[in-house]
Amino acid sequence: MRNLIAMLTLAIIASPLKAQNLSADVTLNALMKSNSGSNALVEEYNGRKTDITNAGSADFKASATGANTYLDLAGYDIGSGEGSWDLNLNAGGFGVKASESNMVHRQPWIKTGMIVNSTWSVNGNVSPQTGATLLAPALSGISRDISGRSFNRTESNTMLSYAFGDYGVHAGLWEEKEQGDIISRNNSKAWVQGIDRDLKMVNLGFDAKIGDGAMAYDYVRGNFSDDSQAIYVSTSSYILGRQLAPAHKMEMRNLSFRSHPVAGYNVNGSLMSRTREGVINGYKMYSYVATLAASHRFGKKLNVTVKGYGRTEQVNENDAWNPIASYSKTGNGTPLTYKPGETSYVDKANFTGEMLANYDFSEKLAFNLGYKLDNNYRRHAGAEVFTSSNTYNDLGYVEANSQWNAIAKQNTINIYTAGVNASLPMNAELGLGFKATRSNAAVFEALLTASEEYSADLYVPVKGNLFFTGSAMVMSGENKKSHHTNSKDNQNSYLAGLDWSDAKYTAGANYAFDQVSNHSDMYYGGWAAQTPTYDTTGTRPYRELGVLYRAANDTIGFHGSAKLSKEYTLAANSSYTRSLGKAPVNIVLTKAGDAGTINDLEPSDIRIVSTGLNLKFSPASNKNLSANLGLRRDQWTDKLDSLNSGWVNSASVAVSSKF
Repeated sequence: MRNLIAMLTLAIIASPLKAQNLSADVTLNALMKSNSGSNALVEEYNGRKTDITNAGSADFKASATGANTYLDLAGYDIGSGEGSWDLNLNAGGFGVKASESNMVHRQPWIKTGMIVNSTWSVNGNVSPQTGATLLAPALSGISRDISGRSFNRTESNTMLSYAFGDYGVHAGLWEEKEQGDIISRNNSKAWVQGIDRDLKMVNLGFDAKIGDGAMAYDYVRGNFSDDSQAIYVSTSSYILGRQLAPAHKMEMRNLSFRSHPVAGYNVNGSLMSRTREGVINGYKMYSYVATLAASHRFGKKLNVTVKGYGRTEQVNENDAWNPIASYSKTGNGTPLTYKPGETSYVDKANFTGEMLANYDFSEKLAFNLGYKLDNNYRRHAGAEVFTSSNTYNDLGYVEANSQWNAIAKQNTINIYTAGVNASLPMNAELGLGFKATRSNAAVFEALLTASEEYSADLYVPVKGNLFFTGSAMVMSGENKKSHHTNSKDNQNSYLAGLDWSDAKYTAGANYAFDQVSNHSDMYYGGWAAQTPTYDTTGTRPYRELGVLYRAANDTIGFHGSAKLSKEYTLAANSSYTRSLGKAPVNIVLTKAGDAGTINDLEPSDIRIVSTGLNLKFSPASNKNLSANLGLRRDQWTDKLDSLNSGWVNSASVAVSSKF
């Protein structure tokens, strides 16, 4: 709202300026909806507030151009609860840019589960937390009501600038506010967790043109605050505590430049320092970054670019900080005994060097080669050594201290790339790419030390106005330096589409598929350091080697339009998506009360259907007027948990006029 007032004020101030060209567009919108089931997932990204059933909004855009003056003012979805504003004003050397946008982030409640004895089974027995003395709002039940929780996000930005000759100065304020609530799960209890966050960033800077080059300096100061409470729940009581980083302040200084020292050479670089300090916990983070890049074109065919990047990051900790405020049902108890600073933050130093070469063999054939070296050093990198030996259900034996899970203290990554772009007969275009990665150590157990990736893009004008586009990517890799999980990854994605058009009609179809597969050794007990050594038949802990986790999505879509007459145009689109996930295992439980077989640890089976129809009317008698009628249906079906399923029908009407 503050930015809106500022925009209108500046627009009024600028209105007396000598405007030679004045134009404006105004659109009035109406929305009507009906829905059934849960709308948290089916409408998660539709850009509308969850609770709006029937609503109206307006869009407008106005611009004016005069002698050395330009004004552009626009607003979208005004009155919908998720509107945005933009202002761009230039008067001589003075400039103002301002914007504000509002949107709703839904935080749907998603239950997870397993396939046990070939039947879907919910993980845990999550129940609502009750009790009139609790400071957090209690829930009446785990139902569709709690799946619609959301919070509002408002982002505003204002930048003032003034240019005189080859020099310029600027000042700006950027702010982000988030308010609302989400559902929080803690110790099998469900809570309404409030959100109340605010981040402000003030920017001051200047820039200058120096010969054929330029330089710029920016100083940024910011403050982040979080006034919501962290809630830690036990079975009979709860803890109200401060957030881990409830408030901090930061500073950043950045100096950048570009130059052309010799004909054909381009050089650019930057130096940046950044500090961040926790106002309450006393933690301080310092980081320094330096970049340098140079490129040169050898003749008309070869261009070479060399880049360097360095960064250090260090955190000074405050071991005396105690994050827990109180412990009791009413929140008025005495502080808990707490051991702060047991786990150190990881300090890091990084250097990256990169070289890229592009060679234009001919007008129809071009090659590129690249090499990147990424070297990292870490201090306080933690390691968990499994000090117990065990015999597992498959009779496999693991020696004590032979497995561990650690953050790499040092790792070097070598990345090699190659590509070719070719123009083929029939005006077709083909692009091929290759990328190989080699590392001496994985930063984490789940990451890879070696991988290969192949990619291709194809464009073919089939016949007349019919065009084909396609792409494919295949990647495989593994952690060859593993000390525990022996992870292997495979990814593949494919996209194909056909489009056709003429003076009256357009039509198209597309299909997309992507799949991620991971194989890892999984241990379900008995491997951790705190577990004693034992080997009793019938109670041996479970492990499965090379357990598969796979997620796959495929989407088919259709779209088309028809110019019914000079005044009416009809457009339609539809898509169907299938999303599957699985982690098949065969874990047999014999303990009393838990007897059974776990068949799948992470199953998912989702169907998403979207269909839209739009009719546009542009009267021949008034080319400045148009109207749109839109109909849409979105449906989300969870084959395993019907609580997440739902559909939404919507109808929209928009009338636009140009002035």
